[in-house]
Amino acid sequence: FVLVTQNVDGLHARAGSLDRHVKAIHGDIQQMRCARACVPDRVAIPDAVPALAKGEPVSDEVKALLVCGRCGGMARPHVLWFDESYDEERYHFETVRRLAAEAALVVVAGTSAQTNLPWQVVTLGQRAGATIVDLNLEDNPFGEIAKNSGGVIRGPAAAALTAIVDRLLVG
Repeated sequence: FVLVTQNVDGLHARAGSLDRHVKAIHGDIQQMRCARACVPDRVAIPDAVPALAKGEPVSDEVKALLVCGRCGGMARPHVLWFDESYDEERYHFETVRRLAAEAALVVVAGTSAQTNLPWQVVTLGQRAGATIVDLNLEDNPFGEIAKNSGGVIRGPAAAALTAIVDRLLVG
């Protein structure tokens, strides 16, 4: 089992998912890394950094905490921004593609199909003969694929995922 998530909020870890089972393909907002990329290391954003509202100024004291421990340059959130590309080191690109190509079942839950890697996950899984299930409140392009290779569920993820897991464990 692997959970590929676009969420950057760390919710899966807080819910008890093990790190080895979660591939956060858009990063983790609770981590930072060197903006210059002098090292690939990611570190937790210091607890002393307060939550700020949009537009709220960042004090010099807080800015001093948001620096790379190696080069002293600015740190940045460890998230994939819109003008950036997926890579293996930061976003598990090749690992997720390989896992999708080996999958027997791909359950797509709560995505609007607007980013590249989720599309690759679904199409690689489909080419490998995986059952594709699209679980979403609204219609989306993955539903068309899932109609022919698994199924479409329109409804809240919490109830539907519980039913899917129960069915897999029983059947």
